[in-house]
Amino acid sequence: MRINPPSPIGGSKLKQADSRSHAFTVVELVIVLGLIVVLAGLLISSLDTARRKAMRMTCLDNLKQLQLAWSLYADDNEDRIPLNQGTPSVVANNFSRRLTTNSWVSGNPREDMTTASLQKGTLYPYVRTVEVYHCPVDGSHVPSHPNIDRTRSYSMNSYLGADNSSSDPRVKMKVSDLSRPGPSRTFVFIEEHENSIWTSGFLVIPAKQAALVASSMIPSSTPSDRHEKGAHLTFADSHIEYWRWYTPKGTTPAGVHLSTDSLEKLDVARLQSVIPQP
Repeated sequence: MRINPPSPIGGSKLKQADSRSHAFTVVELVIVLGLIVVLAGLLISSLDTARRKAMRMTCLDNLKQLQLAWSLYADDNEDRIPLNQGTPSVVANNFSRRLTTNSWVSGNPREDMTTASLQKGTLYPYVRTVEVYHCPVDGSHVPSHPNIDRTRSYSMNSYLGADNSSSDPRVKMKVSDLSRPGPSRTFVFIEEHENSIWTSGFLVIPAKQAALVASSMIPSSTPSDRHEKGAHLTFADSHIEYWRWYTPKGTTPAGVHLSTDSLEKLDVARLQSVIPQP
């Protein structure tokens, strides 16, 4: 008995039905594309978080090396603190930027086109690399030279080894002088905001002088908030702390003046608690 093959028309219909059963609908394609976009976003966010964490760890390591250099310098120089271009002195109604010639670092990161000022500093022989002076998250440039990165992101407590040691009893010249509030509560290095940094010293106005200084509009220094709204500080006993600020920093072009803002006052008071006392 002869069996006839299926008709071409019937076969074509079966193939069309089979083809339709394996095709994606527009809705399915949109869902798949949406999932791809979400997963890509999560991956990018995760990579960015990891990158910023790695840069923060580099910054932390920089400060560890600077603090170690500071301690080694004191050990090699009969307990003397490295000299610092510290608290500004008024000269012809302007702030002197370069009084000390053998400071822990020289120059002005707003002007320096090379790293020569870093290499002239008394701490450079202990670190032997200019990268230690710059936080990788600090993307600031030399003004009018957007292709030149600034060389320094960190400053030293202005009351440590400062120029005006004879005029301010808070200024200490030896590590053994740090009895109030003690080495563990006296900060040495701090990340300074790019709108504020210029001399080698970070100036914190003492609480008793704050009202007078605010009325005369003398600027204090501004800490950085580039690490999750906070900054790292090293202390004279060689430990490091991360401080998250109550309010954003560097919102004015030339740094910060003592503010009447209640949250800013909390941040200032915290810094005032970790400077040497008379």
